[in-house]
Amino acid sequence: MRKIAILVGAVALMTMLFAGVALAKNFQCTTKPCYGTNNPDTIFERGGDGVGDIIYAMRGSDHVYADRFTLDADSLYGQRGGDYLNSDDGDGRDYVNGGAGTDVCVVDAADTWQNCEVVEVNP
Repeated sequence: MRKIAILVGAVALMTMLFAGVALAKNFQCTTKPCYGTNNPDTIFERGGDGVGDIIYAMRGSDHVYADRFTLDADSLYGQRGGDYLNSDDGDGRDYVNGGAGTDVCVVDAADTWQNCEVVEVNP
């Protein structure tokens, strides 16, 4: 009986340890606005030039990419966690807000950004 209790406890502990990893997402947005989870996510903008996005990364240390399609106005919101937000798509129409945490923002020179602790500006 004691061995069963130890086994059940070990399984419960392993479930708690890996539950956060299982809930993180790696996905491309399909709606506007688009929302991440409260876990570390990798989020990609919707496809197509001229298709603007609003992406809320939520909690967790997220990676958000709105750097593939141009001629759009993307808005990226990191919120909590140390986020990596990339709006370097060559059009200079984007807005990036890192939110709380230590955030890295990769932007075009004409983009608008705030709450980014590290900013990489590309011409």
